[in-house]
Amino acid sequence: MPQRDVLLYIIILVWLLAAYMLCAQAAPTPYKASRSSSPLTLTAQQDSFNFTLLPNYLPRATSSVTPLQTLPATCLANTECTATITATNVTFSDCGSPWTICRCEGGKYDPVSLDTAVDRLARIPVGLRRYIATIILLGDDSPHAYTLTTGEIHFFGDIGMDGWLHEATHTFDFYYQHTLSSSQDWLDAIGNDTCAPDSYSLTNAIEDFAQVGVMKFYALAHYGALPFGWSTECMQNQLSYMDNLPLFNKTTLFGTCDMITDGAPHQAAPPPFDQANLEAIPLSEDSNRNAATATSTSVTTAFASSTLSPTETSDACRRSLQWYILLIPLLFVLLAPL
Repeated sequence: MPQRDVLLYIIILVWLLAAYMLCAQAAPTPYKASRSSSPLTLTAQQDSFNFTLLPNYLPRATSSVTPLQTLPATCLANTECTATITATNVTFSDCGSPWTICRCEGGKYDPVSLDTAVDRLARIPVGLRRYIATIILLGDDSPHAYTLTTGEIHFFGDIGMDGWLHEATHTFDFYYQHTLSSSQDWLDAIGNDTCAPDSYSLTNAIEDFAQVGVMKFYALAHYGALPFGWSTECMQNQLSYMDNLPLFNKTTLFGTCDMITDGAPHQAAPPPFDQANLEAIPLSEDSNRNAATATSTSVTTAFASSTLSPTETSDACRRSLQWYILLIPLLFVLLAPL
């Protein structure tokens, strides 16, 4: 083989090797996880949610309360209440089917009051509230809650508005059989970030999904801003995933139950009501401006960084390699006369 050809092949190989190494360095392989129940290895931004998501930052749907003389099966089936249990149907102006609240009364510890429970439920946007089934109110000296895969939520004491939003987000996720919090896209979003909202978020991808959901609702109520002490940059992939969920379409999130027909527990059209008597507390100083801009502001915040994502960078490198390969015949033409 002529010395010139050997030199040409060496140049081509060095060129391709350099291009490959540059791409490998610039485009790390995106994180791939396969389990949603494993503890997360991210850094918690804070130990817990030390901010207050005041109820009056969220609009309140008007409601009517009807005590039930006969206990529904869901109330009767509860074995955690060893005292008297009562049942109430609550109907809101944005939905045609009622929510049943079972309340355990007369025990050692008092559950949250019915008025407070109705107020908290009324402030969960209907686009999320529609996935909540029966609510069980129980007492405990240590407030906590859990959600069943059926959408039934058990509240022990008063866990605050952020707790209600957390459990409601679980009902949305559970309705779709964990296909959101267990999806590869969500797991990759977690893996490509460096932090999670708080220590409880690190429990697993399911709890992180619900906690990030709370942060999203906080942002909706505060013009896209997160609480003081929290940053969007280190968890922008998780926030972006939330931004892209149909749940956070502001038209359906703050609309009515019947705007989406997906078989959720509540999807009946609301009955006619007197617009003059509609009770609404603004999200912030100007509810109209907030409802119209909160989602877009949050999306802008989440994509504040102009850095290419690993996938985008990988695609760019792949295109570069393709050009390198196409230029090889040109090298032969240019070097042939030498």
